[in-house]
Amino acid sequence: MDISFSIISRGAMVIIYDQKKVVVSGELTFDPPVFYADLSSLRKWEKEDSNGKISDKEKKEILDYFASQNSTPGRTKIIFD
Repeated sequence: MDISFSIISRGAMVIIYDQKKVVVSGELTFDPPVFYADLSSLRKWEKEDSNGKISDKEKKEILDYFASQNSTPGRTKIIFD
């Protein structure tokens, strides 16, 4: 499993899972630094054929990855809601 991400604006983040890519909408706050990601973006990703569908298992791996990253001091928290 290879997951990377980049916050590209106050309202968007790119997640790359293996070779699959999706832009997730959300909202970035600065104090404290938190990106509130729209969980429905992952649901949309499941239905798109062009970027490759993701399974429920893969979606759980993505959510678990971000949950584990949130405990790292100094990083922007990513919260899916």
